[in-house]
Amino acid sequence: MSQRISRSTPAGSSGCDPQPCVRVCNRRGVFSPFSADRVAGTLVRAGLDGCRALTYADRLADLVEASGLAVVSTDGIRFAIGELLTDSGHGCAGAIANHLADGIAEIPGPGHGPLGEDPRKGALREKKVREAMKKAWDDSKAGDPAKRHEEAGWIVQNDDGSYDVIPISSGGKDSVGGYDQIVDGKINGKRVVGRYHTHPNPPPEYEQGPSPADKRNCEKYKLGGEYYVISGDKLYRVNADGSVTELPKSYILVN
Repeated sequence: MSQRISRSTPAGSSGCDPQPCVRVCNRRGVFSPFSADRVAGTLVRAGLDGCRALTYADRLADLVEASGLAVVSTDGIRFAIGELLTDSGHGCAGAIANHLADGIAEIPGPGHGPLGEDPRKGALREKKVREAMKKAWDDSKAGDPAKRHEEAGWIVQNDDGSYDVIPISSGGKDSVGGYDQIVDGKINGKRVVGRYHTHPNPPPEYEQGPSPADKRNCEKYKLGGEYYVISGDKLYRVNADGSVTELPKSYILVN
């Protein structure tokens, strides 16, 4: 439902900090360890004095560690540095965290670098799930004010651990149901582990991310971690603790 809106690396270490090792993926799909020292060196070569460079690099390392990401992108690192430099070394932590993985899924063959892994987790690693989510967005007719509506589907898990999808009947302009299909946590005998639905109505009149009702339903049906909202330029995931993570929409647009 869419809601209408009225450090430095210690001596002898591997050179990868913070721990556990976070990897950086460039646009060619090549991975390397994240290093605050490397960031500081880059800033010094760009003209910053050493003290400021170390301050910004350590701040960035803290933000990378707090993000919980296993892989960040060079584009995300550049965005983060730009934010830090324009805000006296502090930057907007939320904005930086939301951009650290920008572009990773757009790299041909994500996860096939020498040290790489696909940054997509859980059900998003299943091609059929991504294709169903993309189809739901396309079927929402977001570009047609007269026809746009919400689409949705259930993510279910098979006995072998793989994921499948069960489409839900098309919804209305700003809502879509389907919850009555769940019986004892299952649909057609398969365990329901997630849900996806679209928010095709544009901002600023409509909220793009999960609405309060979405979060309540996510908690009620225990779908945290695999509950997704697809909007015009973002993919949102509601986590088990109720927090929301913004993901690149490209996660569902590439194989």
